[in-house]
Amino acid sequence: MAASTSSRQQPQREIGSKAISHASAEPRPTTQSYRLGVDVGGTFTDVLLVEETTGGTWRAKTPSTPADQSVGVRNGIAKVAPTRASH
Repeated sequence: MAASTSSRQQPQREIGSKAISHASAEPRPTTQSYRLGVDVGGTFTDVLLVEETTGGTWRAKTPSTPADQSVGVRNGIAKVAPTRASH
């Protein structure tokens, strides 16, 4: 029976070189995903922050600012952001 030859080549390493381990002794930071929902109304701006991994939610209600709606949105985000940072 003839010896079988494979067309796949194995990666070559220099003699005496060490394999590189991708494992680290220090834990890697985990990535968290959030969704932010905003409802700008005539009287109030509602903000909802959802952590996608755990399903945790944080809500805020701030007065709407008709002259510049972004102010009410930023105020709502400021209310939910410190809440999330403390968990």
